[in-house]
Amino acid sequence: MKQERARAEERFAANDGGFLDAPIEDMPQDTAENSASDPFYAIDVRALESSPLCCSCCGVTLDQVTTSVIKRGALTIQRENFAVSWRAKPIALSPTETEMLASIAARGYASFSSISAVLTNLGLSPRTRDVLLHRIRRKFQAVGAAAPFARCGNAGLRLVVEPDEQGSTATVIGLRSAPTTFVTAR
Repeated sequence: MKQERARAEERFAANDGGFLDAPIEDMPQDTAENSASDPFYAIDVRALESSPLCCSCCGVTLDQVTTSVIKRGALTIQRENFAVSWRAKPIALSPTETEMLASIAARGYASFSSISAVLTNLGLSPRTRDVLLHRIRRKFQAVGAAAPFARCGNAGLRLVVEPDEQGSTATVIGLRSAPTTFVTAR
């Protein structure tokens, strides 16, 4: 355990305090004693992303590829026809920007390595990530919305969920068509 921690501390110092470039085997192991007593303990975001998407209410597993519409609060993303709207206002994103935003919105967070993997799958260089993220932010600000995601240190991004017209921030993934209005239960 001490040798493992020493290797992890060396990697941590070499990466300017960042763990994402260190191999998983060099990170401290997930044990009760580490998480409870060690301030050096770190959570690996990549391990969270390997878990399957599922509904938080019923536990039904969803396939990322077949989900045609993702709705999180005021944000609605249609993957099939690359349409994005915020509070029913269309936002003109490119197919690449739509796919990046959908990958973040599907889970509510994404590591920079998973965003780079999305770009690689689309045939683009991962070095274009920051430019594309800036374009998405700018297009959201043009329609009066806040930035759709916030940076989580060196780990990645998390989705910023704004409430829709009814004040709901609920997540709906897997709709077959985009909702026009949502009726809240009373």
